[in-house]
Amino acid sequence: PGSACFQNQGVYTYIQSRFYRSPEVLLRLPYAMGIDIWSLGCIGAELFLGLPLLPGTCEYSQMCKVVEAFGMPPRHMLEKGKWTHKYFNVERDGAGAPLYVLKSPKEFESENNVDLPKERRYFKYNTVPDLVEHYPYKKTLSPDALQKEKDLRRKFQHFLVGILQVDPSLRWTPLQCLQHPFIANTPHDPAWTPAPAKRANESQPLSIAQAIPAASSSSSSSSARGRPPTAGSSSRSRP
Repeated sequence: PGSACFQNQGVYTYIQSRFYRSPEVLLRLPYAMGIDIWSLGCIGAELFLGLPLLPGTCEYSQMCKVVEAFGMPPRHMLEKGKWTHKYFNVERDGAGAPLYVLKSPKEFESENNVDLPKERRYFKYNTVPDLVEHYPYKKTLSPDALQKEKDLRRKFQHFLVGILQVDPSLRWTPLQCLQHPFIANTPHDPAWTPAPAKRANESQPLSIAQAIPAASSSSSSSSARGRPPTAGSSSRSRP
């Protein structure tokens, strides 16, 4: 909360708690309210899984986990990132175009004269769809309840993929999130795409707080809209 700012008045380059830090912040690119959406995705996944989705031990480790889970950032981000050189080596293809390769831990340690902390690995799977699909189901669920849980997980998985886009220009906006079947409590449609995003009003704060009450104020029970599927717990202490 101490680093909140208006979209046209960003003054910090080091922002967001590490586990929830967006790729554009890791690369030291200009950022907008899309960083809040990235954090929302990380927190939503953590509420489901019971442990952080991307538990990086340092910023290099955090970038490695982003790449492992979601793939490489697009070239236009890497070309403009002020800290791209910290995480990636640049090679050239036959036409002379840059090819970015993630540095190995040994390379990073040697170049920065540091010893990386021991990596945290909490899950067998890396990608969001695999994590959500393979998380154990409660054995006490009836056949009907199990089917409902599977349907809810499909919506939840689709929602997370949309808000955890590495490229912030492809990441859904708060209003687009509110249209999603997981939030709107409508049937799952794997082909669902949001309506085109409107240009954000630059006078609005860098926060999704104003958008969320529209979806959450009408729900006060365990069947609330947008409730994460019944798997993990968020009460465990974070590392």
